[in-house]
This record gives sequence, structure tokens and C-alpha cells, in this order.
Amino acid sequence: MDVALDAWLLAAEFGEWPDPEVLLVDTEAAWREAIRVEARARMDALPAPIHPRVSTPLARRRRALAFLLATLDDASGEPSRLSEIAREIWLSGAGDAAYVRALLDMGERGLAQSIARLLLGEEIFEGDGDLTDALRESLRLPPGFEQAARALAEAPSEKGWCALMRFGDDEGGRRPEHALSILAQEGVDAETRFLLASLEGPGPLVYGLIQSGNIDARLVEQQARETEGKECGEWLALAAEAAAAQADDVSTVRLYRELEGTLGAIARQELLERLHAVAQGGVAETLKRLGLTPH
Repeated sequence: MDVALDAWLLAAEFGEWPDPEVLLVDTEAAWREAIRVEARARMDALPAPIHPRVSTPLARRRRALAFLLATLDDASGEPSRLSEIAREIWLSGAGDAAYVRALLDMGERGLAQSIARLLLGEEIFEGDGDLTDALRESLRLPPGFEQAARALAEAPSEKGWCALMRFGDDEGGRRPEHALSILAQEGVDAETRFLLASLEGPGPLVYGLIQSGNIDARLVEQQARETEGKECGEWLALAAEAAAAQADDVSTVRLYRELEGTLGAIARQELLERLHAVAQGGVAETLKRLGLTPH
């Protein structure tokens, strides 16, 4: 046991992710308890780091032992600091992919996805790097989904999009988002992606595209004219945002005025905040001059 623990700690000192499963392959309770006693004794013998983020061999050894002990506690159903310690190890310089996989092992699937997507940005399906592979593991996309999305990118169509949205099971309910990411990687232009995304309604799927300033406000306004009720108002608000993001102050004000009388005080303030947040060119100044500023 001592030899195995020494080798594991040495790897951790050199910055490798301290995966406890390497030591815990033997599921015997006596073995795990022996590991716990030895790890606790070694940790107690180490000096506490001056700063929680310090990254020295001794600090990495201490974090690895803490992670091992928390893993044992978690496995036995006791309260542990497992996710907190894992984050400390990651922030001190351990690999991104290893952290994402550790979160998956802890059942933190949503957090694992969010961190991986944040780190990868728009390149979430590009290349075969460890982090991309870890993200694929967290998404649990149905087999063949990426290939089907890439095929759609060659000839985008409403029919093809609807077929893709029915492709396999979607455990996380994020199939449209992943499909758009793949289409972007394949070079499908923003307006085509917007038209496909709009089939899912005026929700978060289209927000990023509109706020990027790459979508013609007239295209968004057309969605409003083709719908009724609450959705019509939501599309008009998004059209106003699209106009503001494209530095079109005339259309921004026109669309806002059309909506203004149908919105309550809080909704008006929220829309003005959104418009000012994406405003380009002289749009913000025009809104201020007309007294259209959030309070």
C-alpha cells in the first residue's frame, strides 16, 4: 500500500490529476480503511499552505491527500468537501479535462458541461483534445448525432433541422444548442443558423446570435409578424435588440415604441437594460436623448 500511495502522491506533486480510483480498485473495506488511516497520518504531518492557491509540490501533495480522504467519505455516504477540493486542485494548475471528468464522476454533469463549454468557447466540437472528449462524455449525445448535424450543415433546411431534433434521445434537453454549435463549426452563416433556431421559438437559443450583431433586425421582426400573442411581443423585443446591436437607432426606437404600451413597468425597464447592454454606434446616445434609459 505504501508503495502505491507514494507513487500516486509523486504524480500529484508533478501536477497530474490525483485520481483516487487508482488506489481504490480493491473494494475491500479493510483496504479502504487502511488507505484512510495512512492518508490522514500523512496529511497531518504536512505543513498547511500559507495561501490556499499556492502550487508547490507539498501543497499539491496535501490537496491530493485531502481529495482522497473526501472521496472515501463521499463513497461511504459521509459529508465531504469533494467538489470544493477538486476545484482547488484545478485552480492550482491541474488539467481542465481531468477536472471536468472528476465533476462527472461526482454527478455534477451540468457544472461539468458549463465549465467545458466556457473553456472551449466556440470550438466545442473541434479537434480531438482531452477537454473536447470530456465534454462529449458529459453531453451524452446519441451515437451519430454529430455526423447528422454535419450532414445538415452541407444543405441546411427546415425539414433537416426538424429531423435532427428528433434524432435519438436527448437526456439533457440541449440537443438544439449542440446542433447550432456544430453548424457554426461547419461554417453555416449566422442568419441561416438563426432561421433554424427560430423554429424552436423566441428563447435562449437565439439570444446569443441576436446579441452578436450578426442578425438583421428585419429578419427577427419578420418572425414577430408571423406569430401572435405573447410570442409576437417576445420577437419584437428581440428585433429591437438586433437593431441596437447593429447600430440601427431608428429601428431600435421604432420597435421599442411599438412594444412600450404593451409592457408593464418592470418589463419596460428590463427591455431598456437589454437594449443598452447590446447597443452599438450611437444607439445608446439616441436612447438617452429620448429619455429611454433604465432607472
